[in-house]
Amino acid sequence: MLWISGLLAAGMMAAPPDTVRIRGDTPACSSCRLTVTPLVVLGSPGDTVGPDLQYWVAADSRGRYYVAPTIGLGQVAVYDSTGRLLGLLGRRGQGPGEFEHAGPVKVGPDDSLFVFDHSLNRLTVFDRDLKVARTQLLPVWPRNVLIRRSGEMVMQAMVPTPDRIGFPLHLVSRDGRILASYGAERPVVSRRHTAAQWPELAESTDPGAVWIASRDAYVLSLWRDGGARILTIVREVDWFPPRAEDVFVPEDAARPVPWIRGIFQDRQGLLWVLVSVADQQWRARPRAGGGVERRPVSNSEINRYVDTRIEVLDPSAGVLVAAVRHPSLLMGFVEEGLVFGPRGDDQGNEFVEIYRLALTGANAP
Repeated sequence: MLWISGLLAAGMMAAPPDTVRIRGDTPACSSCRLTVTPLVVLGSPGDTVGPDLQYWVAADSRGRYYVAPTIGLGQVAVYDSTGRLLGLLGRRGQGPGEFEHAGPVKVGPDDSLFVFDHSLNRLTVFDRDLKVARTQLLPVWPRNVLIRRSGEMVMQAMVPTPDRIGFPLHLVSRDGRILASYGAERPVVSRRHTAAQWPELAESTDPGAVWIASRDAYVLSLWRDGGARILTIVREVDWFPPRAEDVFVPEDAARPVPWIRGIFQDRQGLLWVLVSVADQQWRARPRAGGGVERRPVSNSEINRYVDTRIEVLDPSAGVLVAAVRHPSLLMGFVEEGLVFGPRGDDQGNEFVEIYRLALTGANAP
């Protein structure tokens, strides 16, 4: 494989051949520059809906953005390329085209839209004109999902059966059958939903493979659909020490720990990684009566406490290509080169901001 020659040249073959260790924060490309450019804000103060605390964003080829779920309604908000709200997709209910709690949302082949319902364990597929094409019950609700052109899906989910519990990935057929469970060489089982059981995932440039990123350690692994681990990348940096298990503490009460929010492999094979870190000026917010109130910080407040470190890794050479710190939270990827994050105003309104990422420089891969 090509990445072996890169490792030999870098003198990094001390690790097993299926593991690449990238140490330190010095980029291999001294002239490369990572830029983060605001592109569009989805929503305005006059809108009657906004994003929920945790949400997903997708975009189609015609410039429409989809955000789900909306706060209090669990529906899908549709925006045009300028960020103007076009309307809501579906309504509250259990019938065709209705949702109890929409999300994730993904764009599939031919601008079809896949909407997964958390409460109903159901998939609704809309055609490019946003008409219901089909509905399908699912064996599990996915926290994240990749749509294959064949109609098969790679779902990141917890399946509570003796043969599948503890495996984070599940290959699901078009008709909703689980074909294989994988993503861990030893199942991880806990009474709580641990960080290791809820990894991020991304499509690979290697057909039929998927990248997953642990949340409790800076470890990225490439898995063949249905089973075998191909490659693991371990980032060894002082600012992201491995953790045994996450315990939720609000970001304004305890210094936020590093957390991988999103990964994406571009067409050149480079891996883009979003890692949330504590804001450089982080300070705990005093609370009335003292103690810690265990509630999530709202999306309109979160940027006071969290930054994002964006890194570009080259798996073939086993190096850090470039990195930059962004002064707000980036929650994930919309598509190649586009990421999203929360934005709020002084009145407590919450919106979604889309940014464009770019890597430039004479020696950029």
